[in-house]
Amino acid sequence: MAKKENGRVSGAADGKTLMLVQLGALVAIMLILHFTGFGYFKIGVFSLTIMAVPMIIGAVTIGKTAGAVLGGIFGVTVLTLPETMFFMNINLAGTFFVVVGTRVILGFLCGLMFQGFSKFDKQKIWSYGATGLITAMLNTVFIMGGIALIFGSDPAVREVFGAADAAGFAFFAIIFGAVIVQAAIEAGICMVIAGSAAKAIHIFFKKGS
Repeated sequence: MAKKENGRVSGAADGKTLMLVQLGALVAIMLILHFTGFGYFKIGVFSLTIMAVPMIIGAVTIGKTAGAVLGGIFGVTVLTLPETMFFMNINLAGTFFVVVGTRVILGFLCGLMFQGFSKFDKQKIWSYGATGLITAMLNTVFIMGGIALIFGSDPAVREVFGAADAAGFAFFAIIFGAVIVQAAIEAGICMVIAGSAAKAIHIFFKKGS
């Protein structure tokens, strides 16, 4: 009986070590993407990011807590971007919430979402891609919605989005319209890349177990 218990303890420890290694690798990938600039690229007039991909992979393959951690790191990297300074000069606490806080929530929801989808998608056919797609879409909704709610009354922000005279719902519509194509492209990228990578990782570790 003691051996069996020891085996369980050992197996649990090995599982935690593996999760920490996976989490560390995803953090490293995220930081490399950020500091090399490979996490951000342009397609025509659109400035896109794939920084959400490691977060989605972590949330799906490790769990919602890992997703929250990676979401927080994703947000912190965005704080260092020059364009973020514009919002920080207006409202520091509001910027931190929109940039970091919402992504912590997003990473957690991503893992929770995959758990929910998996209950219906027993064969894991569509749950990976759907999680990546919806997470990317929510990222846009959270960020742009946060900007509208927290910074929408600021004249400088309104001017940046070309909505100096817009109010209420009109301002919401304008800022979402400004990024709708960009958001659709990022959602497609997350659905294909993050979904495929997460599925491949799950299959790899399942075969090794």
